[in-house]
Amino acid sequence: MKIHIGLIAPYPKMIEQAKIIAERKNVRLTVCTAVLEDVASRARRLEMSGVDVIIVREGSDLYLKQKNNVPVVPMGARCYDVLHAIIKARRVSNRIALANFMGRFTFIDELSEAFNCSIKEIIFTRGEEASEKIKNLAGEVDILVGGGVTTMIAENNGMQSIMIELTDEEIESAFNLACSVVETKRDEARRIKQRSIIVNNSTRGIVAVDENQNITVYNRAAESIFSISYREAIDTRHEELLQQAGLLNASSKDNEESEILKINGKKYFVQIIPLILNNEFFGSVATYEEVAHVQK
Repeated sequence: MKIHIGLIAPYPKMIEQAKIIAERKNVRLTVCTAVLEDVASRARRLEMSGVDVIIVREGSDLYLKQKNNVPVVPMGARCYDVLHAIIKARRVSNRIALANFMGRFTFIDELSEAFNCSIKEIIFTRGEEASEKIKNLAGEVDILVGGGVTTMIAENNGMQSIMIELTDEEIESAFNLACSVVETKRDEARRIKQRSIIVNNSTRGIVAVDENQNITVYNRAAESIFSISYREAIDTRHEELLQQAGLLNASSKDNEESEILKINGKKYFVQIIPLILNNEFFGSVATYEEVAHVQK
């Protein structure tokens, strides 16, 4: 199945660049434009359209934290991109402003010295803040270098502007990372599905707990053995079940144990295996096989 990438572009040219890259990489692409606070609502729409991953300009990803259920890949402007935009601006005037979202560009003084000009730095975090600061630049600068929202604000205030644009290579790099993220997620989903099928089709009961004795695995055979449903047991610290299963004190044991337990009138051969990685206990797995079956 084709990977479906959602792109939130800060300027129209990026969309055209992305379409060419998507066609070359044989991925499905859904695009929209948005900046700053508007990114979250666009991301929700992309998620509803079924995208596997969302690519946004670096900085915009901060508006998406914990607000969406698909991976987000940020793509950031590099020093070269800013340098290229400053060169264009310098051809117009030596009175330049640079819109610097959250102060991420830390080389402003070096640029001013290299180009022998005054670069007025505008640091902002929200669109309203950027608008107010850019309006206050009247008479101080002739041209602004920035991203989608700040260049638009500058133009609306009668100021010339130069967009900091990403190269084809930078956009393609984001596509490559997005595809890698999706493939990794799909591989993990396949492994989980495979393990689920194996566990649920085992004739042995299987119960696993984490280090806090919350039940993390509980297969169909275990449901039959303990007469407790999957819904009741999973992701809980079901003390009655843990007691019957011999797992109530599993967190204090660091050696594999074998014993015979009587559960609901039947005897079961039980193996309890602690899960330890780098000398750290993170749970236990227990298997249950009816003694009558073992003796056959």
